[in-house]
Amino acid sequence: MIIEVHIGTLTSDEAFTFTDWTAEMKAKASICISEDDTLIESLEIAKGRIQIMIDKGMDNANQVLKGLVDKANTRITELKTGIKPALRPDANAKYYAEVIIDLDEIAEPMIADSRCEQ
Repeated sequence: MIIEVHIGTLTSDEAFTFTDWTAEMKAKASICISEDDTLIESLEIAKGRIQIMIDKGMDNANQVLKGLVDKANTRITELKTGIKPALRPDANAKYYAEVIIDLDEIAEPMIADSRCEQ
């Protein structure tokens, strides 16, 4: 199964953690759908981290790190102008199942492993 998560306010770091958990649930793949503003926030965080590396002299002669910052800036412009919004499911997407979880009811993080026996 492929899991599609619709918590649009997860930054890329949070989404990575969430998709890592889905791998532990034996999902073949997963994706977190982001809102435009959240994707912009994630890109800004990534740009800041890359800029620190550039400032420390870690970029190479081809300026690969600078190129990543430029790509992030381009993507941010696409999002802000609406030219290319964040990924969204197709209106006619069909799902095997839909599960809605009220996150307010979760008191602490839990991870299950179906391989464990009682």
